[in-house]
Amino acid sequence: MTTTQVGGLTTTQVRGLSTTDFGELTSTQIGALSAAQVGALSATNVSSLDATQTAALTTTQVKGLATTQLSALSTTDIGEFTATQVGALSNAQIGALTATNISALDATQTAALSTTQVKELSVTQLKGLSTTDIDELADTQIAALATTQIAALTSTNIGALDSTQLGALTAAQIGSLSATSLSTLDATQTGSLTTTQVGGLTTTQLKSLSTTDFGELTSTQIGAL
Repeated sequence: MTTTQVGGLTTTQVRGLSTTDFGELTSTQIGALSAAQVGALSATNVSSLDATQTAALTTTQVKGLATTQLSALSTTDIGEFTATQVGALSNAQIGALTATNISALDATQTAALSTTQVKELSVTQLKGLSTTDIDELADTQIAALATTQIAALTSTNIGALDSTQLGALTAAQIGSLSATSLSTLDATQTGSLTTTQVGGLTTTQLKSLSTTDFGELTSTQIGAL
């Protein structure tokens, strides 16, 4: 079939394609599908796309993927998305990805996430991040997280933040950290906190500091309390 013929298939016809039928389409033919046609594909067929077929999807087609289609993707499927395709996902589409798939994004894909997309990550998705995932987040992405999102990060992940990422946190974000998360910061991390960040510590957080934690504060930081 020509690309014109493929583009003429109705959504009902597209929805009725078996994985075998769909697998026979070339990347050029897949690239000819409209966003509506892509949205009509079964979740199984979307998941059956190979790397070449996935790469053929335009950003318009990617935006046409339904949340049910995206939630059915495997980590292998997600790994086939280009950074441009990941960056094209809407907030709702980002929210539809499983925590496992969010964690499976590589460094290039993670870097493609806009601050708006990062703000849409759920508590469940954030709790599923590994320290490697955290390391891949830029300081601007970390700074974009809401206080509820920061609070959702595990204490292990908070402890994995480098000085640049930690320095990007606002006083309000620092104030949302749990006592356990605060205690995971080492002397270098604690020493890198600005006076503004230290000033954001709540009385509850300060009361929870151990003598070791408190001893890591510099005189300038203590003066900012």
